[in-house]
Amino acid sequence: MSDPRAAVLAVDGGNSKTDLALVSRSGVLLALVNGPTISHQQVPIETGMERLRGFVGRARRSAGVSGPIQIGSFCLAGADFPRDVHLLRDAIGAQDVANRIEVRNDAFAALRAG
Repeated sequence: MSDPRAAVLAVDGGNSKTDLALVSRSGVLLALVNGPTISHQQVPIETGMERLRGFVGRARRSAGVSGPIQIGSFCLAGADFPRDVHLLRDAIGAQDVANRIEVRNDAFAALRAG
C-alpha cells in the first residue's frame, strides 16, 4: 500500500471469537485475522488486550502496513453501558493500535452487515 496511514481497522469482538479486518480507505481488504475472544466478559481485560495487540500485529505484517492506522472501529461484546464503553475505549487506546478509536456493542456490527 503506498500510504500505510490510509487504513481502517475493523474489529468484531464477540464472546466466543474475534474477527479483525484491516481495510484501505478505498475499501480494499488488506488483511483478515480471526482468533479467540477479546471480550472482557470472558477473559481478563489484560488478556483481551494482549490478544488484540497480537491480532493487529499479524494484520499489519500481512498487509505490509507499518505506519499509523487512522481509525479503529471496535464492535465488542460487553460494550453495553457507558461505563463499559469507557473501560474498553481506555484499554484499547492504551494499546496504540489506531489514532482514533470508536467502541460500540457487537450487535451494531451485525445490524450494519444485515
